[in-house]
Amino acid sequence: MIKLMAFVSRLPHLDREAFKTYYETRHAPLILSLIPSIKGYERNYPDASKVRPPEGKSVDDVLEFDAVTVLRFDDRDGFDAFKRAMKDPEITRIIQADEANFLDGAKSRLYVIDERLSPEPA
Repeated sequence: MIKLMAFVSRLPHLDREAFKTYYETRHAPLILSLIPSIKGYERNYPDASKVRPPEGKSVDDVLEFDAVTVLRFDDRDGFDAFKRAMKDPEITRIIQADEANFLDGAKSRLYVIDERLSPEPA
């Protein structure tokens, strides 16, 4: 399995709920329709109500991202298909146009992950 992990941030004019709603109802379905080689697509949202910033700071000052996204591919072929799709000018145009509605691309980061699992306890 190959994984990509993205730490993404919302545009400043969006509140967290509007960001989450857009991501879940518009962007995630769009991505899955454009790139069928994705075999797992998680969106993980930090619970801002549990963040306790230091005195004089806000939650927005300390929370550096609004979602952690994990994309999974069964194998190298699936990942290579994803990379080819991301080089397609039309797919890139569609994705970038949609991301402009809710993501702050300057703050977002994407990483290829080398996952290591510990054995399950006996």
